[in-house]
Amino acid sequence: LREEQTIINDQVLAASQRDIDIDQVNKDLLRAQKSLKKASEELSNLSIQLREKRERLATLEPLRDGLMAKAVVAEENLKSVEERKLYLKTKTKSRDSLIRKRNNLQSKIDLLHDHEYDPDCRFCCDNKFVKQAEEAKVDIIDVKQAIDLVEAEIESTTELIKSLGEGYLRKEMQDFVDFDMEFLSLKDEIEHLSLKYENEEGKISLMEHRIPKYEEE
Repeated sequence: LREEQTIINDQVLAASQRDIDIDQVNKDLLRAQKSLKKASEELSNLSIQLREKRERLATLEPLRDGLMAKAVVAEENLKSVEERKLYLKTKTKSRDSLIRKRNNLQSKIDLLHDHEYDPDCRFCCDNKFVKQAEEAKVDIIDVKQAIDLVEAEIESTTELIKSLGEGYLRKEMQDFVDFDMEFLSLKDEIEHLSLKYENEEGKISLMEHRIPKYEEE
């Protein structure tokens, strides 16, 4: 009994030298247990989210290259559409200018609609308006031909623009933009969730280390 009493006294002495506040230790233990439980639940939730998002990313990844290739082609075709639109604008201005020129020539011709040109007529030979009207009759033929040619070019260019399907091309590009936004957003979310997952793992590891110490105390 004396030997046992000596051992117990030594243990009490050793414990008193460590200055343990049992109430505080119990609080710390309870807090650590709650933290462990919360971190474990959060880890489980993060695991589900990560699995779902990784599965979604895995379905999108094989599609990305194909959609990107289509978007690149669509972009090139849209450039062609824009170039042809500029060409069309230039040709339309040219046609309008020719039409104004034709109308001006026709006005000169119409001034003498009731007077037949006669090279032996003094009025015809001396009057500048008559001369201009006769010159206009010649010039207007070339102008009308030029108008027909430009209008044919305008028509063919318009048909070509329609055949390229500008609306469809823009939709293909927008589809890829929308797809890529989701794809990149998913990658960012997975990275963010992975960091949170690692953080919760760190909390669990820390609590699993602290709890036995508190229990021992």
